[in-house]
Amino acid sequence: MRRVLTVAGILVIAACASSHKSAAPDPKMLAAIPGELRMMGAESTWVAHGVGYELVTRTKPELVPLISQLDDQSRFFTKVFGADPGKVIAAVRRVGPPGSMPEASAPVPFDLGPVVEMVVMRPLEKGEKAAKPDDQSSSSGRGSRGRSSGTSTDPNAINLDDFDRFGANGPTAHVVRAWLSARASTLTGKPASSAAASATADDPRVPAWAEDGLPGLAVPTAREDTTTARLAMQVDSLYPIHTFLTMSRPGALATLGGRGAGGSGGRGGTVSPTGGSTGGGMGGGMGGMGGMGGMGRRGGGMGRGGMSAGRGNGGTDGGRARGPLVGNALFEAEALVFGRYLVTREGPAFVGTLIDAQIQSHDVAQVFDAAQMVPTNLERLDIEFHRWLIDRAAHGK
Repeated sequence: MRRVLTVAGILVIAACASSHKSAAPDPKMLAAIPGELRMMGAESTWVAHGVGYELVTRTKPELVPLISQLDDQSRFFTKVFGADPGKVIAAVRRVGPPGSMPEASAPVPFDLGPVVEMVVMRPLEKGEKAAKPDDQSSSSGRGSRGRSSGTSTDPNAINLDDFDRFGANGPTAHVVRAWLSARASTLTGKPASSAAASATADDPRVPAWAEDGLPGLAVPTAREDTTTARLAMQVDSLYPIHTFLTMSRPGALATLGGRGAGGSGGRGGTVSPTGGSTGGGMGGGMGGMGGMGGMGRRGGGMGRGGMSAGRGNGGTDGGRARGPLVGNALFEAEALVFGRYLVTREGPAFVGTLIDAQIQSHDVAQVFDAAQMVPTNLERLDIEFHRWLIDRAAHGK
């Protein structure tokens, strides 16, 4: 059930939650927040429920913005797949600026189900300074996925892009990936690994582009417009769609590839423009993908974009571009914008049908055969996507 909070109430509570500890939230506003107190031993937690999630935080004001974001994601997921997402437990872990003491995520009962950690920035303490764009050591928002460009092993270190990557998805991205993993379990009849179910590792059954793109599609943002404009300036370096749909994230090994290296990552062979397989997989994983070649486990694919997305290689500096996007940054950006292209042209349900087909190892050519607005031929789809991208960057929505 969708919660109804007044705009004034949300603004007041959010302001209290983002300020220093000395600012106490208004008791009436606190009472209006749809959260229940749950004691975990001597620790108090606050719990809110929605379609597909149970949200757990240490303080009640933290619930407000996260409920809104999770509800947006849940509604969009239902539009995409025609079914509600499977329930996960979203436990919030707050992090401070680099050098601050680590904080554990909000405790939850051990038997509730898959627990997904949502990493959010906590209010600054007195004397603390906000992290600068250059303070991008290791990523606390994605764990083993390797998005971080730094080498720090500090468990409390921050990658600012994890909190404002494309805008509205923010810390909810892991929850969406957990929903995708649960979707794969439903369709295949096989349970996910505990790591995939909790989104601490990729689910090899789910296409990488969907894991990276779907979380950002629920709510269009100004950051997405910026990303679209950047991609429009480098269309020649985009991953070709017939490769992009089944490839792994480029990973660190992409630094060896250079522009023009093949896009056959660990997910297996590419899809020819006519839908046929152009190569086998790299072993492991799911086996055949219908007309897509073998599907291996992810990690270290070589992509057309070249170098990995480290600092100075397609990264950002306070929102200012540092050059063309490459490697993982290029893959993630293309996943978002290609997803938006499909949603705009064919609608959310088409995206769901495509993802479901890939999860079930079906031939994606058959999905595009049923398309009404986008080309059915993948080679032609590449051309039309590039034209749409350039036009959208030039004229907006």
